[in-house]
Amino acid sequence: MTESRRSAYSRLDEWGALFAVPGVVFVTLQYGACEAERAAAEAHFGVAIHRWDDLDLTDDFDGTAALMASLDLVIAPATAVGELAAALGVPVWRFGGRDWTQLGSAVRPWFPAQRLFRPQAGEDISGVLSRMAGQLARRPT
Repeated sequence: MTESRRSAYSRLDEWGALFAVPGVVFVTLQYGACEAERAAAEAHFGVAIHRWDDLDLTDDFDGTAALMASLDLVIAPATAVGELAAALGVPVWRFGGRDWTQLGSAVRPWFPAQRLFRPQAGEDISGVLSRMAGQLARRPT
């Protein structure tokens, strides 16, 4: 974990505004040993975060891609999850700082389905997630 990567990641308590948006069904795409974190989020925020125990999000590429393709939106930091979803044409809201992959622009040209949410002056990741929650609440259903 480099310092630049660390700045794109968030703590569980920073997701409260997103979990509070009414009418949203949450699906975890987080791979690796994250069951305790998912259970803590469900308990803390009073939401259900769906997952399929028979789907290996690390090693079942086809199954993971099929799950992603069925989603309306993926929210992710700069990880493989957002990259794969965007490559499949799934709308992705990627949060974190500016990086070279934007090629000096405000977008990532090869992923037209991916929208970038960067921290504004004085804003941390928690603020970015809250801003995303406001936009999510305004999305048509």
